[in-house]
Amino acid sequence: MSLSTKQIEIFSVNAIRDSLSLTDFLDPFIADNDKEPSWDGNVYIYEGKDHKKDNLKGRIPVQVKGKE
Repeated sequence: MSLSTKQIEIFSVNAIRDSLSLTDFLDPFIADNDKEPSWDGNVYIYEGKDHKKDNLKGRIPVQVKGKE
């Protein structure tokens, strides 16, 4: 079965979200079916498990590319 481009993108973004959600320090904000030319979202870096604004250390812009 061949996957559509949209399905591949959804699977790819979900894989990144799932992997980053296993950490205490990283919080993904990544859109699927995104049409922006450069970035799909950001990964926020926190000092600890408490993801409050005071514990925010920075963010990394991300672009997700997936292949079947």
